[in-house]
Amino acid sequence: MALLIILIIVAVVGVPIMRFANKNLYRDEKLMSKVWNCGYHEKQVTTPGGTVLSYGVGGAGRAVPLLLIHGQGQAWQDYMEVLLELGKNFHVFSISCHGHGKSSHDPSRYSCEKMTEDFAWFIENVIGRPCVVSGHSSGGILATALAAYHKDLIRGLIIEDAPFFCVEPEEMKERRAVAWLDNFCIVNDYMSQPDPGESYNVYYLKHSLLFGLFGGLKNKIIPQVERAERRHPGKPVKIWFIPQSLLRGMYYSADFDKKFAMAFYEGTWLEGLSQEEMLAEVACPCTYIKAKTGYLIDGKPQTDLTGKDTSEAVLCCANTEADAEKVTSLLHDCRRVDTETSDHLIHGKYPDIFIEEVSRYAKN
Repeated sequence: MALLIILIIVAVVGVPIMRFANKNLYRDEKLMSKVWNCGYHEKQVTTPGGTVLSYGVGGAGRAVPLLLIHGQGQAWQDYMEVLLELGKNFHVFSISCHGHGKSSHDPSRYSCEKMTEDFAWFIENVIGRPCVVSGHSSGGILATALAAYHKDLIRGLIIEDAPFFCVEPEEMKERRAVAWLDNFCIVNDYMSQPDPGESYNVYYLKHSLLFGLFGGLKNKIIPQVERAERRHPGKPVKIWFIPQSLLRGMYYSADFDKKFAMAFYEGTWLEGLSQEEMLAEVACPCTYIKAKTGYLIDGKPQTDLTGKDTSEAVLCCANTEADAEKVTSLLHDCRRVDTETSDHLIHGKYPDIFIEEVSRYAKN
């Protein structure tokens, strides 16, 4: 009887754990398998200046073209949750930014101005007609620059939680932005060492503000990451008991040039461009999707800011509410959509909202 009870307990506890581990480890492979099976494929093209741009393409070939531009540290596959649905109404082109994935890792092109030039060439010569463009995070600034400075190429714009007015070094410092404290500063410290002696992922975990909130769990994660990198070099880091959403920032790390992040730390990425002028120049219809403003106060993430002093808090989202209002005030034809949480990767956390908002432009 005792053995039977033990077996029942093992089954009750073990089966859900096994299901979680299986879903956590293989979810992305299964998603991408569906993406490939429905006709998406990966290509590369070289600009006249020698920049290689890697991209995924699929969907309805005669439909309105849609260009997707991911955020920093990701790759074109970052949109895997939404590619199938978007492909029903759009001819989708999801591109890997400079310094990411299989696109060129050339620091001389790591600026908003130069990347926008290359993406405009891509629209003219690969897509071949005006398109809708959607960009996430820094990709949202790139998408906005395309709409502002290449008006004839863009028929609709979706800005997904872009860090407008919280992207220059002084702006990020003033707002105590998590992107500055938990990303760019750590990258700079890592890159400043002659021989770090460990991977960036491991170094990041040891110095991360956000992972520090996990207490002792962080020290259990670090050896797991080291083991995963030894066993599967160059592959996405996966740990069976850690939700992939928490490791998303290091998922494509092996193919991400940290010098791209240094352009933000040094303030050269947006050099020569005015954010106010860029937003004011956009003439096409636009949707601005904003994650809920949140702060890290006394070591706890908070979005209910009623009566809270945020002067010394860490901004745990792309920008402040005041910044967001400034964005919408400068755009001429803008629809604003807010999410319920501060999750920055909206197309991953809220794929239905993202698909619905983008699909408004399918018959634009």
